[in-house]
Amino acid sequence: LGRDKARLAAEDDDGMRDAGADVVTPSHLAVLRGASSFFERHGRWEAMARAQQQLLAINPRDLVARAKLIVAASHYDPELTAEQDALLPDVAGEENEGDIGDDVDADALEAAGG
Repeated sequence: LGRDKARLAAEDDDGMRDAGADVVTPSHLAVLRGASSFFERHGRWEAMARAQQQLLAINPRDLVARAKLIVAASHYDPELTAEQDALLPDVAGEENEGDIGDDVDADALEAAGG
């Protein structure tokens, strides 16, 4: 009974628990991802962002969670959006200083497309 009270105390207004409230299980991760998708479909951007922040607290390397946090935050907090965007790795990387499409032969692509 004491554990249930502690769990209820850790819930916020969306009924989501703090990432550190219990041991993280695959089902806990699935619930957070599902909640985030629900919040996204219904335009509840701040709740979606909280779910993504909980996922990032569990795994700071989760690029999908970080990208979704950026999407959610872009609807209400430009500073958080910029802060999280700066944490994403560069797509091209240092070894590819030029544009991504530099090695693409546009004429060959158009000819192949018919």
